[in-house]
Amino acid sequence: MKKYEQAIDYLMKNVLPNLSAGDKIPPETQLAKEAGVCLMTLRRGVDELCLRGILSRIPEHRAIVESSAKESSKQINVLLIRLESDVYYTEILLNLQQQMLASGRFKPMLHSIATLESPRDYEKYFFNVVLDMAIKNKINVVLVIPGNVNVITIEKHFAKYGISLLTVFGEIGDCHHQIMHDLSYATYYGLYNLYVSGCRHLFYLGNISDVNCSRWTGVKRFFNEFFPMEDPCTHAINILGYFEEGFKAFKRLMEKNTVVDGIQAHNDEAAAGIIAAAKEHGIRIPEQLSVVGIDNLSRNTNMKPRLTSFAVPIDELIREIQYALEQLAKHDPAKSILRIILYPMMHPGETIRNNSH
Repeated sequence: MKKYEQAIDYLMKNVLPNLSAGDKIPPETQLAKEAGVCLMTLRRGVDELCLRGILSRIPEHRAIVESSAKESSKQINVLLIRLESDVYYTEILLNLQQQMLASGRFKPMLHSIATLESPRDYEKYFFNVVLDMAIKNKINVVLVIPGNVNVITIEKHFAKYGISLLTVFGEIGDCHHQIMHDLSYATYYGLYNLYVSGCRHLFYLGNISDVNCSRWTGVKRFFNEFFPMEDPCTHAINILGYFEEGFKAFKRLMEKNTVVDGIQAHNDEAAAGIIAAAKEHGIRIPEQLSVVGIDNLSRNTNMKPRLTSFAVPIDELIREIQYALEQLAKHDPAKSILRIILYPMMHPGETIRNNSH
């Protein structure tokens, strides 16, 4: 446990339960001594509790308790739902689960869902299996990742039982409680970085849809700006984010003798398939072909060459998720709205020419 987390733990367990909303906390010098940390560390812990909405600072006064301390220290039961076929989301949820357990504030429960045939099947599964599980385990918030199923009706139904539904990485407007990342930003700047590295025969191998697909929005924006006389569809192949899909798509390009020197992939899994197919054709990465992924999977560090990828830093994402869970546990799910948009950043690797040295 980090020192500031030690300070937070002390405040949550030994100070806040004895205070009511509106009360001032004891002097910070006293609290620092009691918690066994320096004053600056104690203040960082107080600042973190202010960010969570548990405390608030008033100029020239000590921090005061924002909400009921007993309520603030109450454990939050969270049901984490993932699609078992998604490597990236599994990686995030396992990290999130670990940090939740370490904080002592949350009690996470992880549940996997197999890929189902239709949105209606997912809706039935949530109404029957997930809701029953949430009620039996006294769940406060159900977190769904990825939130790419239509959850409006599910959200309303869960709210009747006082259970909030939080989706992560869905599309804007899917429900009232969302954490989204703008993947149009990732694909636009992925292609842009390929362009400035010298690539001129660019392709996007990923999901092509004008409905609920921000990746394609970023791709179209890039080609409309840099190749305005060309149809973006002529620079794209519609695939899903799996290794085999990337591998086969690149094979198709080679069979047609297509000239290509830069590819923005749907995600890291597809990018790995593209690179494997390129190597099979004797194409050198990144000298002859540059590739960019999305997700920044931890396994990228073991890839040769290491993949350049766009993703929201996982620590930032987990902080935002924990903040959202704290807020949702305090409010009526039928009356609250929480929407957070995050922007991915480039994690440099060795699969773009300019980043290979």
